[in-house]
Amino acid sequence: MIQLRSAILAAAGAVCVITASVQGQISLPIIEDFDYATGALVGETYAPGSVWTIQDAGGGTNPFQVAAGSLAYGGSGVPASSGNSVPVRDNGEDVRLEFANTVVGDGNSIYYSFLVSHDGSDLGSAAGDYFFSLAVAGGDFNLRSRVFAGSDSGAIRLGIRFTTGGSTSFITGKNLAANTPAFVVGKLTQVAGADNDTTALYVFTGATAVPALEPGAPDALSTNPTAGSDIDAGVFRVILRQGSGPNQPTVRIDEIRLGATWSQVTQTLAPVESWSLM
Repeated sequence: MIQLRSAILAAAGAVCVITASVQGQISLPIIEDFDYATGALVGETYAPGSVWTIQDAGGGTNPFQVAAGSLAYGGSGVPASSGNSVPVRDNGEDVRLEFANTVVGDGNSIYYSFLVSHDGSDLGSAAGDYFFSLAVAGGDFNLRSRVFAGSDSGAIRLGIRFTTGGSTSFITGKNLAANTPAFVVGKLTQVAGADNDTTALYVFTGATAVPALEPGAPDALSTNPTAGSDIDAGVFRVILRQGSGPNQPTVRIDEIRLGATWSQVTQTLAPVESWSLM
């Protein structure tokens, strides 16, 4: 279940408040730990009103199914896992979860994190395909910050691509061994000017500690290559995608977090910072 960790903090005369949007969608920061009964993911809800829904016309083919058991990262620096998890396969329906449209603003970022693992049974191709992304306002398929997985030397490597154009920036030296969850942090940044926004990926594997502060450089970076594809209109969906059969590996995903800072997606949210000051 998504846990909306809200708090009211009084400091220096300012009050930080997290609220739901008037449409009933959840506001950032959020945590999705898939604390649902095993079975269909589509239709699972969390007050105040966000629902996992089908994203594309492939609904009903290889539907998303909540699987028993959570993923646990082997290193320190992240909260303990809870709930269940979700396999992401190929040639099937895609799903989305909407949150209150978040206008990032020049110089700011939206962060996300998740745990991902695979069992070695389906490594896909070297080119891979994307299984996770965010979506920006303006249409159902305005996807940004696409996280790719592809095969490499009997394991899986991860990469990032800003949008449909350009090439995938794959990470070397941090392949995912079978049955060993990795902790992944993504960052989508709005840069002043046109057609120059960026997305970055940080991957932690094995028992590597996740730092409390954002590293100085990401493991992979992708810059907007397509005119008119900046994120000015805001970000409002997280997408789980089951892509091309020959290319996309089968993975399992858990503990999705979205927030405004590195700490909101890597540390326990108690209390949390807010997107807005009043």
